[in-house]
Amino acid sequence: MTISSDDRVAGPFAGNGATVIFPFTFKVFTQVDLRVIQTDSSGVETDKTLTTHYTVSLNADQNVSPGGSITMLVAPPAGHKITITTALQSLQQTDLTNGGGWYPQVIEDSLDKLTILVQQVEEKTDRAITVPISSGAGSSALPNPLASSLIGWNAAADGLQNYPPSDPSAFSAAFGSSAGAGLVGFLQSGTGATARTVQVKLSETVSVKDFGAVGDGTTDDTAAIQAALTAHDAVYFPPTASGYRISSTLAISRANSEIFGAGRFSSFINLASQNFNIFNITAVGNVVIRNLGAFNYGAATSGYFVYNPTAYTVTVADCYTSAVHSGVLMGAASTAGGAKCTVSDCQFDDIALLTGIGLYLGGTGEIRSISNVNILRLGSTVSADNCFAGIQITGGVAINIESCQITGAGTPIYIAPPAGSIVSHVTLDRVWCDSSSGSGMSLDGTAAANLITGVRANQCWFSSNGGSGVLVAGSVRDLKLVGLNEMHSNLASGIAIAANATIPGCQIHDNSIGGNASTGIVIGANVGNFSIQGNQIGAASTFGANALG
Repeated sequence: MTISSDDRVAGPFAGNGATVIFPFTFKVFTQVDLRVIQTDSSGVETDKTLTTHYTVSLNADQNVSPGGSITMLVAPPAGHKITITTALQSLQQTDLTNGGGWYPQVIEDSLDKLTILVQQVEEKTDRAITVPISSGAGSSALPNPLASSLIGWNAAADGLQNYPPSDPSAFSAAFGSSAGAGLVGFLQSGTGATARTVQVKLSETVSVKDFGAVGDGTTDDTAAIQAALTAHDAVYFPPTASGYRISSTLAISRANSEIFGAGRFSSFINLASQNFNIFNITAVGNVVIRNLGAFNYGAATSGYFVYNPTAYTVTVADCYTSAVHSGVLMGAASTAGGAKCTVSDCQFDDIALLTGIGLYLGGTGEIRSISNVNILRLGSTVSADNCFAGIQITGGVAINIESCQITGAGTPIYIAPPAGSIVSHVTLDRVWCDSSSGSGMSLDGTAAANLITGVRANQCWFSSNGGSGVLVAGSVRDLKLVGLNEMHSNLASGIAIAANATIPGCQIHDNSIGGNASTGIVIGANVGNFSIQGNQIGAASTFGANALG
């Protein structure tokens, strides 16, 4: 009979801990012609032994119905595989003699055996590595084994040879060089993706560790981080358990820069002490700093987390500091810096007592936004153990402050332009100013030829402070304390307007004022052009409203 199938392998069959019978459909002559291999979950193959590990049941007529089945004496467990093939010996055992009998079955069995032997060889060569027939390559024989060596094509590309890993002409040198990633391809998943090299892909994000930063909290990473900031617009701080230790200021000199981390508590600067600005922006503008933190573990005598004296369109977002001297400066005095700048979703804890400032807004820049910022002097109550100011404003136009909490500052909101300067149109919405040694908000327009105008507070809390809830002095125009502001339990007055203040257009409407140690609202001598109406002034004040002049 003929052998009409070239299959010489059955399986692999997956074990399940229960199945023991596995079939095969190719012709064999005897049980010992079979080879049974069991592969474990680690990929290790073991030849099993007839009668010791399995038995064989052959179909009666191997010509009409080739094959049969094996029965494993122990069911292969899950993760194991069973593969069945043949291992016929390469022997010719048919002896035809002159004048002897001529039996077709003997001839057919001999031819079948030759076919089976050919199929066994084909099965092995099908699993071998080959080169295309059109390649023109010469011998592809493997070289003699050499420990710890690599195998590769020779210089003529017509044969294989061993390469020592340390050989600069071999693979290790190529892949270990700075261009090694350029030798490896990358294709993103999804229709339309374009093939690139790993070098190009990795270059999309530049890390401070690419320049040698360690991030162990001990090694000084200042030079490495500065090199990254100088060389690239976008620089990433990978997560670190101990922080990136620096010992001097990091300059951001490139416009259109973005400095970012993995999160304010996982990517952070580590300071042994501080007497310098951490990030000093010297670029023209368009700088983003986000998802970073800074922790100071020693004395803090001076310096900001972010110092921006002149740049425009600077954003600081999702940042955190602990025991850093001061938070963020946007615009220095007498400059146009700080225009169109934003500070959002930040927290500045334990700002330096007496001299520290959470946020400083200066210069003449316009349209600045402060939102969802917490400035806390940890553990402080109404005492001298406070920072100088939560938010200090000495200049600027169109400043919006909303949804902020300031606790434990000398003065939570301190607006005090120097001589000849103007602060115009400051809006406070849902700002909490609490537990500070001074007044909740102080508007100081007493410097020569300065002006504060257009300050508006709505739904703010100016309570539990060591001074008044709101204190006004000097030239302050168009002040509007209107709409459910609360001034409670201050150690002075709810609202105090100092003598000789110039406050044309001032409106104090619809506020809740009560429980202050002194007057609910006190108006000093020689003050006019103001409106007070619709306020609720509760008990424990010496006077509800007291106009002294």
